[in-house]
Amino acid sequence: MSSVISKLSGIFLGIGSAIMVYKAYFFPDLLKLEQVDSFLATVNNVSILLLFGILFLFLGFIGVYGRIASKAGVWGLIGFTFLFTYILLYEMTTYTLLSSVAPVVFDGVASQGEFTKADTFMASVFDHSVFRFFIFFIPLAFFGALGFAIGTLKSKVFPKWLAYLMLLAMITPLLGFIPVKFLQAFFNSGIFYISLLCYGIVAAFQKDEAKDRNFI
Repeated sequence: MSSVISKLSGIFLGIGSAIMVYKAYFFPDLLKLEQVDSFLATVNNVSILLLFGILFLFLGFIGVYGRIASKAGVWGLIGFTFLFTYILLYEMTTYTLLSSVAPVVFDGVASQGEFTKADTFMASVFDHSVFRFFIFFIPLAFFGALGFAIGTLKSKVFPKWLAYLMLLAMITPLLGFIPVKFLQAFFNSGIFYISLLCYGIVAAFQKDEAKDRNFI
């Protein structure tokens, strides 16, 4: 892979991941009536940004995997495949529901009764989308992050700490089952995208591929 394409892949992954980090930590909640206006305003303003974020994420992730593919082995391939599938199913479904369905459902909602009906309807929509198979997302994220981390270590293209950060992201799906608000608020999909953001930064600014060196 040429250095230009490699660096562009890193830039794309960095931009896409940064947008997903924003979505994970700063996108407004829609848990009560008072949050409807801020939610709809944010969706209207950033829906295109989120779409470009997803596209950049896909392009960048493919390119960064191309950097390590030849030496990442089977684990690296499994990790890439699982994570790519997870991102495709989760982010594209979430984007479609947030940008297309939710604004229509919650538009004009002004009373608690209307909010409850709209919220119930959205829950039904989520339940009848791919999220009805949400239990399968957990092994995709878990084994995907594990495989990609192992592939990173085997390839010796990127620093080891990126793999360790990806291993931290690996436990994120499990922490969602722990009823501790801090853990659920911090260790969400944002940790996973922070790790990909770091991959993108390193890929974009690494001076050489250093294929045969063992990074500390």
